[in-house]
Amino acid sequence: MKTIGIVAEYNPFHEGHKYHIEESKRLTGGETVIAVMSGNYVQRGEPAAIDKFIRAKMALLQGVDLVVEIPAKFVLGDASTFAGAAVAILKALGVDCISFGSEAGEISKLKQIAELLAEEPAEYREKLKVFLEKGVSFAAARSAACEELIQGAGDLLHRSNNILAVEYLRQLELQKTSVKAVTVARKGMNYGELTLKEGSYPSAAAIRNRMDKTVEKSKIDDLLPKKSLDVIEEINGTVKCEINDYFDILSAKFLTSSKKNLESLYGASEGITNRIYSNLLGIKTIEELDERVVSKRYSVTRLHRLYMQAILGIYKDELKNAYEKYISGEGSYIRVLGFTEKGRTAIREIKNSLPEGWILLTNINKEREFLSEEALKLLDFEINATSLYNIVNKKDSYKFSDFVRRPVIISKF
Repeated sequence: MKTIGIVAEYNPFHEGHKYHIEESKRLTGGETVIAVMSGNYVQRGEPAAIDKFIRAKMALLQGVDLVVEIPAKFVLGDASTFAGAAVAILKALGVDCISFGSEAGEISKLKQIAELLAEEPAEYREKLKVFLEKGVSFAAARSAACEELIQGAGDLLHRSNNILAVEYLRQLELQKTSVKAVTVARKGMNYGELTLKEGSYPSAAAIRNRMDKTVEKSKIDDLLPKKSLDVIEEINGTVKCEINDYFDILSAKFLTSSKKNLESLYGASEGITNRIYSNLLGIKTIEELDERVVSKRYSVTRLHRLYMQAILGIYKDELKNAYEKYISGEGSYIRVLGFTEKGRTAIREIKNSLPEGWILLTNINKEREFLSEEALKLLDFEINATSLYNIVNKKDSYKFSDFVRRPVIISKF
């Protein structure tokens, strides 16, 4: 049975996601869809608006057969660790191909850029250094260096989905996997675009922007597919989680941590933590902090990841070590968030073919004893990150804990 792997957030699951799944099946002839999804924290450095099990259920009702979780520590690292962990999971699961959306809609130029970034020849490194010395961000310097070596690369690397597409392709090169790659042209509004356009698929950001704090269905009933709305109806009254909800925790972390501790955070460099610390007093929201701290080198997304790294305690050496062991199979697990009947069949096949060191978790209470020390640390970090998410959302911290909740099972549609 041919399987398609998709890296996703589904925050929330919308019409564009349905289109991507349908096109992926058409392009590849794939029958089973496995989504590797960020959990309660997403790659742009924010809490997910709706929790991971609810988002998994939306996906399972609309074309996905198995949903597994990317560990939060890697989601909140940077684009490279996010993509690397996702590709390692899909490789371990034995998918035949990985499908991702892109603004380019055509894979050859994206592959060319990915190969350059995987190899990092001397010519590229020299050009990157020149641009970095001009004081621009790493992303801007990389884009400019690629443009000088591959015509049109700079424009491609200014689009969000293209950037992640290149990272997936780069990781496929670095991890020496035989997994094939296809891309589907993004349809509808641009990633992060907030202004709704008639007749165009809304972006997830526009949908979240329309949601009120209690995720009232009527506010977004014209923006989501019916099955997503039905799931939202089931959780009526839940709280939409936003990064501002973490402002007090962030302030407490910065005000009570040593300078050395803050400078050891994964995304910290060039005195940015001191700049954050000195601007915390007298403000009440993270948006206000962003306005004071954002710079050429530090975009809002990079700042938000750094804030979450401070809140959850994600440090340079620790993350690097955990990541290296994870992709090598030394400290690895794959947590199942949900499955359909077809997904159940896939789980049986996967359990018989997982590479050495990898464990598929469907019940963490029973299976955690089989984890390596490194994998157990990673899982415990996830459990604590989920508990904090629930506390911030004012949810029952026992009822909604990772210890209590079980994978979503969809028997019939």
